[in-house]
Amino acid sequence: MPARSQETISHPHPSSSSSFTTFIQRPNPLPYPPLTFIRHPSWFLDNADLFLSHNENLFGLHQDMFRSSYFSTILQTIEPGQMVARGTIPTFPISCDDISQTTLLTFFLLRYHPRSFTTTRDNWLAIRSLALKWEFTQVIVRSLLELKHLDRRRLSPRRRLTGPYFVNTLQLQQQGGQHTATEDVEEN
Repeated sequence: MPARSQETISHPHPSSSSSFTTFIQRPNPLPYPPLTFIRHPSWFLDNADLFLSHNENLFGLHQDMFRSSYFSTILQTIEPGQMVARGTIPTFPISCDDISQTTLLTFFLLRYHPRSFTTTRDNWLAIRSLALKWEFTQVIVRSLLELKHLDRRRLSPRRRLTGPYFVNTLQLQQQGGQHTATEDVEEN
């Protein structure tokens, strides 16, 4: 049965200073959790004890791989009206709808396959942002190291000149007309 929201409307009574109240029940447009979940084909793992959802996709993971104060707080808090903590059973997962699914899947790959994991600079930026939210210090450190490494490779002195160029005519005269080009770099 879909979740319902309640709307209260007060009507003044014409013959007195009192009023009566009408309650109108309307279905919520997007109930949480959704009425049905679809198990993710790759990320619903055996012996799962941590359940996350993204839209209607259900992910079954392992709490061991997601040890952080962020998850500890959620997994130890039983909300009013609930019998279990969010994320501990498939029918009451932790919603990740505010995270891009690509970032979420990339984060899972990093957690489960850290030694063989590689990705792009943009993905490392997204992973770092999620690691900050989820309070994964070791992932934040790794992302910073990987970003530094990628930036160092990108700015390697062996790279070709790619920016606007200028010819230093004074230097040309001193070198006897030999043509050299340098990058136009703004000085601070």
